[in-house]
Amino acid sequence: GFTWPAMYAMIGHWIPPSERSRFMSSFQEYLEL
Repeated sequence: GFTWPAMYAMIGHWIPPSERSRFMSSFQEYLEL
């Protein structure tokens, strides 16, 4: 839905670049549960 683009925008502002890939992989695993 429309939340994914908003989520990526928030991550870009809040999560440091070195942590983004780890955060996104953890977040996507959470969504698959």
